[in-house]
Amino acid sequence: MEIERNFITPEQPPEVSQLKIVVVGEKGCGKTTICKQLCEEGKFDVEPTVGSDFYTTQMTSKKKLVQVNLWDLSGDKSYLDVRNEFYRDSDILLAVYDITNKRSFDSLDMWLREVSKFGGESLPVYLCGTKAEQESRRKVDTDEAKEWSNSRSFQGFCEIKPTVEGDSSVQALFERIVMRHM
Repeated sequence: MEIERNFITPEQPPEVSQLKIVVVGEKGCGKTTICKQLCEEGKFDVEPTVGSDFYTTQMTSKKKLVQVNLWDLSGDKSYLDVRNEFYRDSDILLAVYDITNKRSFDSLDMWLREVSKFGGESLPVYLCGTKAEQESRRKVDTDEAKEWSNSRSFQGFCEIKPTVEGDSSVQALFERIVMRHM
């Protein structure tokens, strides 16, 4: 089944479904790059997220138009009061860590507790390791991350190479999510 991005048929306005995805993880782990790569064309600048940032794009799945709304939440601990408002009405949680930073992986349990505490305990979760192009600097073993993900019954696991130049694995990740949940 193929998903096409930004595809709208002019003859019949399609019904638009909404999919709210909250993206969490330690600061600097690649959340913003993932969001911008999916939703923005060409090269882009990445600045640290202050509180939260919102990104949107449209995809089609099963001949249905889906508006994918990404909430990129700051990894800075000082923004807890801002973050806790986003979990309750979300459809998907994307938990992100940097494969070159063990602390970013170890903090994921804290993120899951936070999400659960503020109303997101039943969210489907996808685990995503970033910076996979930096294999020589790897601090988080792929098998360890897969096992951790499987032990928590997450919906999916991947490692990607998001960069300002682009990476098709980011698109593929969101295509899988949209196909599975719409």
